[in-house]
Amino acid sequence: FGLEGNCRMLSSSEDKNVLLWDLVDGQLLAKFIFPTAISCVLFNSLETLIVAGGVDGIIYLVDLADNHIVNSTLYNNPNALSL
Repeated sequence: FGLEGNCRMLSSSEDKNVLLWDLVDGQLLAKFIFPTAISCVLFNSLETLIVAGGVDGIIYLVDLADNHIVNSTLYNNPNALSL
């Protein structure tokens, strides 16, 4: 739950959105819109990046310091079902 005591959660859906939630008060903290549906999503160990896997085989990195996609790369493995 983070180094600063944060209690946050990510959700993703076929509508191309990833939502960042504060679980303490239920508040939506941020909404990220991707060019494709996102099938899996997670934080890095320091909770400074979001890693999102698209149904198109592209893995996206979102920097939480400025809330934008900083990198994307094609991961062409049809057997990969999660990050």
